[in-house]
Amino acid sequence: MYWKKGMKYKKVEIPSSDQRNPIVAGQMIVIHGEGFTANSEIWIQPSPVTKAEGKEVKAEIISVSENGISFITPKVSGQCDNT
Repeated sequence: MYWKKGMKYKKVEIPSSDQRNPIVAGQMIVIHGEGFTANSEIWIQPSPVTKAEGKEVKAEIISVSENGISFITPKVSGQCDNT
């Protein structure tokens, strides 16, 4: 994920993702923080770990409040190599 240049978010808490607890497509994610607005966007970049091809994908925003933003993770195809 990345932030647009010039956006001023504060106290941002992003959920962790790893092999034991991966974030998957279609999952609702909540990012806690200050400064999100109705115009905020979340873009997911393909991970080199999953060998996904393509460009970043815009997430579907579910809600925005003074305490954070919620979105549905988009599908980013790839193949994970866990060796």
